[in-house]
Amino acid sequence: MSYVRPVLYPFLLSLYFVLLVFSENLGEAFLGQAIRSVLVLLAATGLLVLLFTKVFNSADKAAFVTASLLLFIFTVPDLEGLVPRAVSRHKVLLLAIETVGLLAIIALTLRAVKHWPIVNQALNVTAGVMLLLALYRIGSYGISAEGFIFEPTPEVMMVSTEGFQRPDGVPPNIYYLIVDAYTRADTLQDYFGYDNSEFIEFLEEKGFQVSHNSVANYHKTKLAVPSVLNFEYLADEDGFTEEHPQGVQILLAQKTFNNKVASILRQLGYRVVTVGKGKHVRIAHAEKLSLADSWLTSNEFELALLGTTLLPRFFNVPQFLWLLSAEKENVFVEMSRGWLYADRHRVDFVIQEVSRQVSGEGPMFLIAHIMAPHPPFVYDREGNVPDISQFLWGKREHFGANARAYADEVHYLNILLRNMIENILDNSETAPIIILQGDHGLRLTRAEMTPRESRSLDVRKQVEIGCMRELFTNLNALYLPDNKGHAAFYDSISPVNTFRLIFDTYFGSELGMLDDRSFFSRTNNDDNTMSFIEVTGLQETCHPLWEQRFRELR
Repeated sequence: MSYVRPVLYPFLLSLYFVLLVFSENLGEAFLGQAIRSVLVLLAATGLLVLLFTKVFNSADKAAFVTASLLLFIFTVPDLEGLVPRAVSRHKVLLLAIETVGLLAIIALTLRAVKHWPIVNQALNVTAGVMLLLALYRIGSYGISAEGFIFEPTPEVMMVSTEGFQRPDGVPPNIYYLIVDAYTRADTLQDYFGYDNSEFIEFLEEKGFQVSHNSVANYHKTKLAVPSVLNFEYLADEDGFTEEHPQGVQILLAQKTFNNKVASILRQLGYRVVTVGKGKHVRIAHAEKLSLADSWLTSNEFELALLGTTLLPRFFNVPQFLWLLSAEKENVFVEMSRGWLYADRHRVDFVIQEVSRQVSGEGPMFLIAHIMAPHPPFVYDREGNVPDISQFLWGKREHFGANARAYADEVHYLNILLRNMIENILDNSETAPIIILQGDHGLRLTRAEMTPRESRSLDVRKQVEIGCMRELFTNLNALYLPDNKGHAAFYDSISPVNTFRLIFDTYFGSELGMLDDRSFFSRTNNDDNTMSFIEVTGLQETCHPLWEQRFRELR
């Protein structure tokens, strides 16, 4: 009786493609986020094998066709990078040529192969080696001193409150509202063709101090937010000012989890409330308010995995589902709300929940992470679902569409922010402190660079060819009650000095102000270290090619 070797390579390829993306995001993605992708892709592979077995009446041919389809879906986007740009712009024609090529290869192979066991064995070994290489990279990282493949739990630490005192009377509630990727008004006008003067005037009429020349200290949220919450620079050209045995990702998580601002205010009698979900608002001893995910809600890893495939090109999945769900309650309602458009409902939830907390027990320090106008864009100018695919973010030919969608989202977001701010001011028993702050700019000029390119290209070269103005200019507005702190506020104050000004003005500290500096950073190839270069004085610069592309939009 002869032994039949199992045909495993389609399933090994499925595992490989998931683990390849995971291995390229070590330190950012966690193994738990990849489990559903593994199960779904294995199940889909199994269904395809069964389907093609019925079609070809051969398990060997079915396995080969399934593997060919997987390779086509996952590898063609990378191979298209080798195609001349003049050709790659014609997406429909290019896809048609690629599909014909795939069918031709499959047809020729099915006709040519006479002895499938040998082919199966060779492909099993090849796919197995590829999978082992991905597992080796993940395993090597996981067992290293700084490696982690499961989401770590930050350690709770205490911060001294020496030099701080609770204000007399009823202390003001403090709202730190992070509007992710909200850029400065002049950059909105010059690069995105949007006049934001009406919203800025609204803020100033309400009593906000607006920093018209503000620039971010870092262009990444994971650096910008803990820097604000610890009122200090976390890193400079020499690297991080502190170290953690598990590397910079854990260090940044710890700096947010045990940040000085929340710890000091909590010990002075404040409730600490976080609104939103994610590591940027994961804080020790905080009351956590976040929208519960459904079983269909996609995580960042799953979206990254899907973004590496050809699937987003076929149709605009989010809008397709949303339109289907608009007229009747059916399964598409849950899919549109819980899958790719969960971000829209998270933004809605955060803004609504901030308003609901105004009448809560005080004093309160509330941190809200509003994932807008950061992509994926979830509002058009009227607040409807925009006709734009989040999977085309970063594609060169989609540059103009992304820029316009960003301006539209800012327009509608302003309406939501106005209502929220008016609600806070009108319903607060004691005049509050409000910080409305973009953590960085949109970073559209970085989107076309792949993670691999970003990690390999010299950091100084990236600054030279980049657009620092689009990365670093940010919205920065403070509402300081009783006209206090206005003398200390200045037009180019940067986020790192936000709580230094507030604590010195209202909480009796003598922190003083730091020099306003900005640092460009790059995540290195080992995925858990970063390189920095100071760009203070260069934050308003932009390479002429980027300037030209923005001019072409107007």
